[in-house]
Amino acid sequence: MESLSSTAVWLAIAATGLAAALYWTHALGLRVVVRRLATDAGSGPVVASLERDNNGWTEAVGRAATAMAWLAMGLVVVAMAARWQAVDHAPWSNMYEFTIAFASAILGFYLVFERVFAPRVDSFPASPPRPKEKRDVGDTPTPPAEGATAPSALGAAPEGLARRETSGEVGHVAGAGWETEGTSTGSVGASASPRALRQAQDEVGARSSNVRRSARALGSVALPLVCAMLAGSVAFFPDTVRPLVPALQNTDLLAIHVAAMILAYAALSVSFAAAVLYLVQGGNANRFPRLPKARLLDEIGYKSVMLGFPLLAGGIALGAYWANSAWGRYWGWDPKETSALLTWLIYGIYLHMRGLRNWNGTRSAWVLVVGFGAVMFTYFVVNLWVSGLHSYAGV
Repeated sequence: MESLSSTAVWLAIAATGLAAALYWTHALGLRVVVRRLATDAGSGPVVASLERDNNGWTEAVGRAATAMAWLAMGLVVVAMAARWQAVDHAPWSNMYEFTIAFASAILGFYLVFERVFAPRVDSFPASPPRPKEKRDVGDTPTPPAEGATAPSALGAAPEGLARRETSGEVGHVAGAGWETEGTSTGSVGASASPRALRQAQDEVGARSSNVRRSARALGSVALPLVCAMLAGSVAFFPDTVRPLVPALQNTDLLAIHVAAMILAYAALSVSFAAAVLYLVQGGNANRFPRLPKARLLDEIGYKSVMLGFPLLAGGIALGAYWANSAWGRYWGWDPKETSALLTWLIYGIYLHMRGLRNWNGTRSAWVLVVGFGAVMFTYFVVNLWVSGLHSYAGV
C-alpha cells in the first residue's frame, strides 16, 4: 500500500502540472501556431508564434484543464487512502503526509468553487442585438442627430462612445438605432478621459472577438500551488512510515484536529487565489477581459474566508483540548499555537472591516494575501525552523 500511495502521488504531480499549464493557456487565451513560411524558392523554414484564440479553442482547453484537475483529485484520494492503510491512522502525522493532505484539500476546495461560480461568469455575445426600426412604407429614415455617430457593423459602440455599465438598463444612442441590454451609452465628447475611451474600446474588442470571462482562471493560481506542494512533499520530506510519538497517539483527536486545520487552510488558499486575480485585474478597472470581474473575485474571496475562518477557530479549539490531554494545559503560547492564533486574527480583522466598515476591494485583497502569508509561515517556518512542542511535525 505504501508503494501504491507513492505512485499515486507522482502521477498526481504530473496531472496537476499539466492542469496548471492548461489553466494558464485558458486564462491567457493564447495558442501556439506552427507555420511553414513560403518563399520564391519553395517552402521555407518552420516558425512558431503565439496567437490569441477567437474561435472558442481556449474554452475546450479550459474543459480539459478541469478534467485533468479532477483526475489529479482522484489520484490524491487514492494516495491518501493507501497511505492510511499503510500507517493505520489518519495520514497527516508528519510533514510529508500533511503536505499531501493540504494540497489535496486546496484542490478539492478549488474544484468546488469552480463548479459553483462557473455558471455566473460574464460572457460577451459576438454582437449585441440591434432592434429593427418600425416604419411605414415610403417613410424616410430619420437622419442621425447632429454630433451623433452611427454604430459600427459589429453593433458595438464606435470609437468616440464610452460604455458605462449599469444594472438592468437599456441605453439608446439618439438617431443611431443601437441598443444593448444591460448597458447605457452616451457621447464621450471632449471631456472623456483616455482611460474611459480605452475601457470602451476593450469592451468593443471583447464583444467582437466573442471573449468569455471564465471562473477557471482561478486555476491558474490554485493549480501551480497544488503542484508545487505535492512536488515539495516528495522532494524534501521523507515518506518513511514511523511509529507515532506519544503526543500523537490519540488517533481520534489526530484525525479531527488536524483535518480541521487542513480544511481551514485549504479554504483560505482559495481566497488567496481570488485576491491575486483581483489585484491583477486592477480592482474595478477590470483590465483583462478573460478574467472574472473584480466584484465576482471579491465575492469568491469573501465566501472562502467565511468557510475557512470558523474551521480555523474549531481547529484551534480542538488543538487546545488536545494540548490539555497531552501536556496538561490548554494554552502555553507555543510558537505554533501563537502563529495559528495570529493567522486567525488576521482573517477576523478582514471579516470585521468588511462587515462593519464596508472595507472591500483592493485593501481587502491585500489583507487576504497577508493572511495567506501567515498560513504559510505557520505551516512551513514554524514547523521546520522554530523549535517548540510541535517540533514532532517536522521532517
